[in-house]
Amino acid sequence: MTHKKRQGSRGVPYQRTARLGELLRRIITEELVQIDDERLNMMAVTEVTVDSDMRLAKVYYSVFADEDREGVEEGLEEFHRRIKQAVAAQANIKRTPEIEFTEDQAALEGARIEAILRDVIPPGGYPDEAAQDDTAVDDTASDGD
Repeated sequence: MTHKKRQGSRGVPYQRTARLGELLRRIITEELVQIDDERLNMMAVTEVTVDSDMRLAKVYYSVFADEDREGVEEGLEEFHRRIKQAVAAQANIKRTPEIEFTEDQAALEGARIEAILRDVIPPGGYPDEAAQDDTAVDDTASDGD
């Protein structure tokens, strides 16, 4: 699920901000790999959106495990300046946008739904589904010719 994109007067997302968002996602992801901090290995950047005035970039991320959430937030705060400097050096744009890290609510919601389904659906599926497969009639059988 993607986040609401900024749109022009015709309701079409700005291509320039979409391209910049993708570029920033790549730069930030590469910089996170370069940073030798295990807290930042417990997350992934899912999307970067850039406002139409290009002053703010929202970096959406997901955390792999709930117990890692606090460490990831601390790591992002600690290395925020380094990440912004990497964007400034590599993006080749006049003004480097402010970078705001936000946990991806779509990823959280997906994990919540998956947990609910795991509780509702038994391992191996429902018993009557397997029984239906075993009792299927072979339509190719002859009429006793």
